[in-house]
Amino acid sequence: MRCLFMRSIYLLIVVFIFEFTSAQERNFDIKWGNSQTFDNGISTHVIPSFDAEHFNFNGETLTFVAQWPENGQIVKNSAKLTSVKTIPMSKQELLDLDPAFISSNIRFSLKSTNSRGATAAMLELSPILKTANGFEKITSFSVTYQNTPFRNSSLRSATIYNSILSQGAWYQFAINESGIYRLDRNFLQSLGIPVSGLNPNTIKIYGYGGDMLPLENFDDTPLDPVENAIKVIGAEDGVFDTEDYILFYGRGQRYNEDSRTHINAYTDQTIYYIQVGGSNGLRVNPLVEPTDASVEILTTFVDYQFHEVDQYNIANLGRRWFGERFDFESQQEFLFDFPNLMSNELAEIRVVAAATSEVNTNLQIALNGSPLGQINFSGNSSQSSALASGSELNTQASLSSEAVTVNLNYNNSGNPASTGYLDFISIAATCVDLCR
Repeated sequence: MRCLFMRSIYLLIVVFIFEFTSAQERNFDIKWGNSQTFDNGISTHVIPSFDAEHFNFNGETLTFVAQWPENGQIVKNSAKLTSVKTIPMSKQELLDLDPAFISSNIRFSLKSTNSRGATAAMLELSPILKTANGFEKITSFSVTYQNTPFRNSSLRSATIYNSILSQGAWYQFAINESGIYRLDRNFLQSLGIPVSGLNPNTIKIYGYGGDMLPLENFDDTPLDPVENAIKVIGAEDGVFDTEDYILFYGRGQRYNEDSRTHINAYTDQTIYYIQVGGSNGLRVNPLVEPTDASVEILTTFVDYQFHEVDQYNIANLGRRWFGERFDFESQQEFLFDFPNLMSNELAEIRVVAAATSEVNTNLQIALNGSPLGQINFSGNSSQSSALASGSELNTQASLSSEAVTVNLNYNNSGNPASTGYLDFISIAATCVDLCR
C-alpha cells in the first residue's frame, strides 16, 4: 500500500511538472561578413561583424543578440547550448577587438523580458572563443530551455483595478533618511489634516520606502503604496489630543547593488501618505517581553556613512555616475564625524573611483593624515575600446578620533590629460549606543 501511495505521489509530481513547463528549442546561424567601424566619439575601432539584426558591440565586447516573442516565462538556469559549430579565427581577424575581453568558455544568457505588456525571450552570446591554438568563431548553435506557459490572457498582464489612492482624501510628507519618526497633532495639522474630532484609530500611513524600482521587470514590486504598521500613543480615548503622537519607521534610500549607488536615480526624497477616517489602521503588534535572564547586552551599533554625488557620466551612457573630478585639482579631502566612536574597533572603509588616461595612474588615499592605501588605474591607449579604468579600495582601519578626514591625491603620472573620478567613499564604524 505504501509503495502504491509513493508511486502515485511520484506520478502526480511528474504530471505537475510536465503540465506547467515545456521544452523549447531555437536554432541560429551567425552569418559573418565584412568588418564594421565603431566610433565612440573619442576613438575609432574596426571590428569583425555579422548580420546587423544580431550584432551588438558595447565598446569592449562583441555580442550576438536575439529576441523573440515568448508565451510564458523562461525557467531560470534551464537554458543549454547544443550543436555548437565553430571555425578557426586568426588573431589578425580580431582587428581592434581586445583579446583580454575574449573568454575560453562560451558565455551566454537567456532570460525573459517584458515591454508594453509583451513577453519575449532575450538571448546574449559571446560569438568568439579563445583556444589553445588561437581563436574560433561560432557559426551556428542551438539553445534549449524550459518555459512556464501562461494559462490564459489574464496571466499575461496585471489585473486592472483602481488604485487605493483614488479613494478618500490623502496627505503626503517626505523623509530623507531611515529612522523612527514622531508625528504629533501640529504636524498633521500642517499637512492640512482636520485634526478636530479626529479618531486616532483611523489614522493610516502608506508607503514603499526609498528603494529604487528593480531593474528586472519580473521582480515582484507592489503596484500601490502598502500600509505600514504604526504605533499611536494616546489613542485609547478615541481622540487625537495635543499630547498624542504617532510613531512609525520610515525607510529612506539604501545602497543599490544593481546600480552600485547610494543615490536613488528617480528622486531625492521618500514619500509617505496619510489617510484618516473610515476603517481602523494597521498597528504594531505588542510583543511579550522575555522573562529569562539576558544572554547578551548590546551597547553598540554600526554607524554607516557615505559621501557620493552624481555629476559625471564618463561614457555618456549607462547607469554609472561619478562625482568629484581630479584634474587641475589633484588633491581633495572629505570629512566624516562619528559621535561616541569606539576607537578600539576596526572600521570598514571603501573607496570606489575611476580614471581616464593613456598611461597608468593611481589614487593615493590617506586617513587622518596616515597612508591608507592606493588604487591603481590601467592606462587606455587611443587604440583601446575602453574609455576608463575603474577600481576600488576595500579595507579595515582604526579610527583615532570621532572626526575623520579622508584625503585623496590623484597621481596623473605626468600626463596632464589624465583625469580621476570619485564614485563614493563609505565608512562603517562601531559607536556606543547612548540610548542603552
